[in-house]
Amino acid sequence: MKSNFRTHLFSFCSLIILAAGSSATAAPMSPEATCLLKTSLAGVKVAKTQNAQSVRCLLDRTKYDAAEGKGLTAEATNGCLIGQAESRVPKARDRVAKVATAKCGAAPSFGYSDASNIARSAAEQSLGLVQDVFGRDAGNTIATRAVDADTASCQLVAAKGATRIFAKQLQQFTHCLKDGLKDGTLNDAASLDACLDEIPNDSQGKVARLTE
Repeated sequence: MKSNFRTHLFSFCSLIILAAGSSATAAPMSPEATCLLKTSLAGVKVAKTQNAQSVRCLLDRTKYDAAEGKGLTAEATNGCLIGQAESRVPKARDRVAKVATAKCGAAPSFGYSDASNIARSAAEQSLGLVQDVFGRDAGNTIATRAVDADTASCQLVAAKGATRIFAKQLQQFTHCLKDGLKDGTLNDAASLDACLDEIPNDSQGKVARLTE
C-alpha cells in the first residue's frame, strides 16, 4: 500500500514541477515560485474534492436498497466516481486554470506543468487510489448494508482511511514545496524528489497516527 501511495503522489506531484533545470536562487516567493505554489495548492484541492466525491459515492452504494429505492446501483456508483452533474470536481479543476491565469504571467523558468495537466492528474490519482483499494469495478466490490452491513461498514472505513492518508501526504508535500520555494532550495528535480522522500519517512508521525 505504501508503494501505491507514493506512486499516486509522484504521478501528481511530478506534474506540478517537471524536468526542472538548475536555477539561480530567487527572492522568497518570487512570481515564479508563487505560480508553482498556487497552482500546486489548487491541484491539491482537486485531489481532496475527488476524495470527498469518492467517499460520497461509496457511501451511497452501501445504502442501496432496491425495495426502498435508496442508494446507488453498482453501475451508478461507478458513474458517480468518475463524475456526475452535481460533482464539485469539475469546478475544482476549472479553478486550477483560473489560478494559473492569475498567478502565472509567464511560464516559470524551472519546470512547470500546465494547469490542465495538474488538474487532470490530481483527479485521476485520487480516483486511482480508490480503484487500487476496491478495483476498477468498485460498485460491485462494495457491499450494501441490506446484504452485509458489517462488510459495508468496514469497506467504508477503509475508503475514508485511504483518502485521508493520501490527503495528509499531499499536505506534507505542499508544506515541503512551500518551504523550499520560499528559501530558494527547491530549484531542481532532485530537490523536488527530496520532498517526496520525506513523505514515507513521516518524521512527525502525522500519517502514522491516521492508521492507529
